[in-house]
Amino acid sequence: MKPYQKLLALFAAFIALRLAFILTFPPFTDESLYVRWGQLMVNRPELMWASISYLKRQPLGFWLFGSGAILFHNPLLGGRLIVLLANIPTLFITYFVTKRFTSEKTAFTAALILTLSPLFILIQSLILMDGLLIAIGAAIIWIFMMDWGEKAPYYVVSTGILLGIALWIKTTALFFVFLSVTGLLIKAKQEHHKPLITLALLGTLIGLPLLLLTPLGLRSDVGSVLSEPESFTFSMAELTHNPVGLWSKNIFLTLYSMTLYVHPLVFIALPAATALFRRKTSMFLLSWFLVPAGATTLLGKNFQIRYFAFGVIALLPFVAYGIDRALEKTRHVWVRYACWTILTLYSLFFIFRPVLFFSLFPEYSGERDYALSWPSGYGIPELVRWIDTHAPADGPLLVAVADSPGNPSDYLMAYYYFKPNVQIAFATLTSITEFQKLQPIANSRALYLATRSTLIPTGIQPYLIPIRLFPKPNSKETVGIYRVTFSKIIRPL
Repeated sequence: MKPYQKLLALFAAFIALRLAFILTFPPFTDESLYVRWGQLMVNRPELMWASISYLKRQPLGFWLFGSGAILFHNPLLGGRLIVLLANIPTLFITYFVTKRFTSEKTAFTAALILTLSPLFILIQSLILMDGLLIAIGAAIIWIFMMDWGEKAPYYVVSTGILLGIALWIKTTALFFVFLSVTGLLIKAKQEHHKPLITLALLGTLIGLPLLLLTPLGLRSDVGSVLSEPESFTFSMAELTHNPVGLWSKNIFLTLYSMTLYVHPLVFIALPAATALFRRKTSMFLLSWFLVPAGATTLLGKNFQIRYFAFGVIALLPFVAYGIDRALEKTRHVWVRYACWTILTLYSLFFIFRPVLFFSLFPEYSGERDYALSWPSGYGIPELVRWIDTHAPADGPLLVAVADSPGNPSDYLMAYYYFKPNVQIAFATLTSITEFQKLQPIANSRALYLATRSTLIPTGIQPYLIPIRLFPKPNSKETVGIYRVTFSKIIRPL
């Protein structure tokens, strides 16, 4: 098989695995939040900047997700396809960067690892800002791995534009700025640039993102975007109280999670890549992983691997080189086939048995949230099917959702945004007085409540008749549809 045919076969596998995950995995709570607000921001001009005002987040990702939801007439599918489309270049970038750094054979190995690893299947499929950052980060890595020569200004301008776009998506992109400045200084030294040229390139690299961020900077509420990361980092009091314990926990979770997400076989072979560490360009690639991973591990309170997944892609050339060297030492062809068969089965296990996969993480790990705790979307597809089945053709079915961000409220608001046969409204469950304001509506027509069981206070339970309860895996919590009634008092659930 010719090299381009191998690459096309990898591309087909890359798309197929991610589409399988996109079409089968239920909506994660962050996805529901992002796509619901994205639809509002795209469809209603007065809410164009709502992500800053209400969520303390940059708007570009919301605009993209909302556009995808409207374009494909499906919030979950449309938003996820936007992320997948943005990440298509990462496969080819991984191949060409690794080929330039090592060899064509190792480049195929790196692209295959990217294709099969659960980490990249997850982040390149879900409606998450981190998936967009992976795509932009890979493009910046590719630029810095090129021979600049006389084309340095073009490469720096391209990088500056990418930095500006990334900062319109998430504050985490500040890592990109630091790493790009570091890469530029390394590049200037390697290519013997004069100090004035280096200074001019550095000014362009920093000035372009600032120019692109001007519309954000002119807003009076832009400070809320900068303050948002504070909720995800340790305070000084927490670090002073028990820094070693917090760091030890995060370091363990980093190593453990990376091993599960990428595959244990891959990291067993990583020590065989030590020969690459002596190459000049290895410093830039390693820093692209070590800087964000180290900062997140030492400062991250709500710790999850996705916050520095964009850096893991820089490890792939080393991992691929280590696997190739390890397999070459075996001198048995069947070992290579066995290795790739195991990796393929592992990715299929992740896609089609995600509950079992995420149950491998410790109980306190945030990685379990995707499938095993309240942020997961299990039960929502069944809930939607029930609503669609019972929605009348001659009038809207009225469904209330808890006035609480996340699943299932945000997902139902997004899914039924353009569907006239189902009307979604908010209900305040935290106050009996506010909830009782629904009585005139419930007395005049059928009113249902769709929510998680853990969001229903004891005082509200007598006014609800459970119709269908959909269990969540490994949890006592259910996602349910309830009939709201004030005509009689029933026993609590």
